[in-house]
Amino acid sequence: MGTERYVSVLTSVPADKQRSAAEQYARDSRDTSTPDAMVSLLVHLYRKNLLQRETTKLLLGIMRRCQTGDPRLKGLLPTGTEVAHKTGTAVGVVNDVGVITLPTAPGISRIVVFIKDSKSSVADSEYSIAQVARGAYDHFCLDPRLTRTRGSVCRVVTLD
Repeated sequence: MGTERYVSVLTSVPADKQRSAAEQYARDSRDTSTPDAMVSLLVHLYRKNLLQRETTKLLLGIMRRCQTGDPRLKGLLPTGTEVAHKTGTAVGVVNDVGVITLPTAPGISRIVVFIKDSKSSVADSEYSIAQVARGAYDHFCLDPRLTRTRGSVCRVVTLD
């Protein structure tokens, strides 16, 4: 479901029911992760030691073709930059996690940006994620000291 459709469906629900559902969702620990755990998952996925070879190829292909959240991790990156990612959106939650392929060493940057309990609009949160991704991209592409590293990791948690 695209962001516009999500917002349309969400705004059709009365505000008191939205708040109640969001509070219940926030208390449920079954659909949660930490930035460190998510980065660890991405590292293992890209090292291909997490799943069977065919399953890894399938999952990475799905992540590369992700059609949601274009304004997030990919939003401010140079045109053509490969990003394999997965978005997440709920009331007060706007996330994007993935791997950005860099044109220079170290080659790839794993990045996790979680925004939780935000009072900002989805669009403003998406722009914040795009700014973080661009900052990481520029840092790893422009800092010559990083050319000897074998991969980079960016863990970010943003709370409004």
